[in-house]
Parts: sequence; C-alpha cells; structure tokens
Amino acid sequence: MPHNTFADTAWLYDLDREARGSDYLFYRRWAERTGSPVLELACGTGRLTLPLAADGFEVRGLDLSPSMLQVLHGKAENLAPGARGRLQVVEGDMSDFSLAETFSLIFIPDRSFQGLIHSQQQEGCLRCAKRHLRPGGYFIIDVFKPYAQLDQSWVAETAVDWEIVDPETCRLFRRSHNRRFIDSQRQIIYPELHYEVWRDGRWCLVGEEKLQLSYFYEEQLRELLQRHGFVVEEEWGNYDGTPMGCGPELIFVCRYNGEDH
Repeated sequence: MPHNTFADTAWLYDLDREARGSDYLFYRRWAERTGSPVLELACGTGRLTLPLAADGFEVRGLDLSPSMLQVLHGKAENLAPGARGRLQVVEGDMSDFSLAETFSLIFIPDRSFQGLIHSQQQEGCLRCAKRHLRPGGYFIIDVFKPYAQLDQSWVAETAVDWEIVDPETCRLFRRSHNRRFIDSQRQIIYPELHYEVWRDGRWCLVGEEKLQLSYFYEEQLRELLQRHGFVVEEEWGNYDGTPMGCGPELIFVCRYNGEDH
C-alpha cells in the first residue's frame, strides 16, 4: 500500500483547522490571475479544490488516496449544481499522471510534495506538471522550511499538535505527533500521527498514521525546479507575504515558458 494516503484516518483529516494562514486566498488570487482551468495535485479532502469551484473556477483535482477522495466527494454534495459542474476529480499518482487537457495553473499545496520520498517520484511529478502546463502557465509548490541542518536531534517524543471540538459531533479530538526516526542521508523524516477522542473521562486512540516525508533545503528545491525548466518568479516564507527564509514555508511560484531548458 502506498505511504502517506491517510487510508484509515481521512475521516479525521479535516479536524485540523490550522490551515497555513491565508493559503486559500493566496491560491485564489493566483487562479484569478491565470484563469481557468486549474489543477490541484494531492487535492486530498478538497479543502482548496471545493471552494475554488464554488468561487467560479474550473478546477481539476488529483489524489492517490481513495479514502481522502471519498471525503471530498461527500463534501462536494453540498456544492451548488454549477460549482459541481466546474469540478472534476481523478484518483491518480501525482508522480505519473496523464490528463486530457492542459492548465493555466497547477499547484501542490500544504507540503504534499514531500510525500514523494524518491527522487524518481519527485522528478516524475515535475515532468508531468510541465507537460500539463500551457505555455506561460504557472506552477506553485510548497514544502516546509527545515529549521536547521536536520540530524538526529529532530527525533522527539510525543507532543500534542492541537485539540478541537468537532462541530458536527460536538466531541473533543486531539492530534499528537511522535518524531520517531530521521534518515538524514536520504533526507526523509518518519513522523507518526495519533488521533484521539475524549471519551469516558480519558483520551482514546481512534486512528494513527506512520508517515514518510522527504525534506528539502531552499537551494536544493530551487535548483530542482530550475533544472526542470521552471522560471522562479516569486519566493515566499509563508502565504501571508512573509519573505523567503523568514517563515515556516518554502513557497516557489514558477512560470513555464513552454520550452525545455
């Protein structure tokens, strides 16, 4: 089974309301600038895909996880008919996909590119993105910024990320993480997520995920993008306009001119 698909915990995924600040407004502004159609890779439960369709954009979403897409389809039933008509979602691998159209904007939000842990997958994703972009189209990618040169000091015991009351069930949930292992040679971290619900006076485990995530340093990712023919036009440290290097994200906004470099 592929890693990082949230196969058993997709139903809990949307409890994490800590979306990285103003990321939806960021992507909507770019969709307004480029126009439709827009392709979101690793669209997950549709946190960005669905509101973009509701806001009038022709949107395509691609994700590898049937569990995540099941949640998305359930939420899509609440869209107005016109918005549902602007939305198409495909189950597929963002490192190897072929769609029957090209796009003005392709983006991989929320650090999802880090789910590709092999260089062949990463390069395959960039090749596919380039192949599906219209000349002059834009590609946006986001990964987390390592706080330092990561080594074994990254490994840490369990810490709580958030607690939240589910507005649908009025039950209290929390998520914690355990930084269980790092491979600093291959630049892969292995965090483990634990989801719990407060029941009968104690926390009860309802799901867990063992993830495998690649990480990148700023120059590495910039060089990788440029090597695949993307022209980096903007760089940000967060979605609120924080400069590169001063925030928790590495966000690259790239243009593809339609020429191989």
